[in-house]
Amino acid sequence: MLCDAPLTVVLADGRRIPGHVETRRASLDAARVRTERVDVTPLQLGDAMSLVSGMDVFSIGAPRGLASTLTRGMVSHPDRALRGLSYIQVDQAINHGNSGGPLLTAAGRV
Repeated sequence: MLCDAPLTVVLADGRRIPGHVETRRASLDAARVRTERVDVTPLQLGDAMSLVSGMDVFSIGAPRGLASTLTRGMVSHPDRALRGLSYIQVDQAINHGNSGGPLLTAAGRV
């Protein structure tokens, strides 16, 4: 998908709003999507430096099309370096369809 390509964002309550890909990084399977709606509250960002091994984390996704699936795991290593990037290593069931979903702390921060 090219940057600035239009798409539809489906919210948890079923509303569909227009959005577009602002940036993407195919090698990380990651993209930032922007919407123009002001009545949507984004999730709060946490501080990755506050993560510790053994901490509970949660992911929300749609594995195999099953929307709003919550999976619990734990932080195995909070700052794993690989190919010049830092990663959060987790022990968690991540399935096809979880891609793009957030990894959350118990406080609900991304």
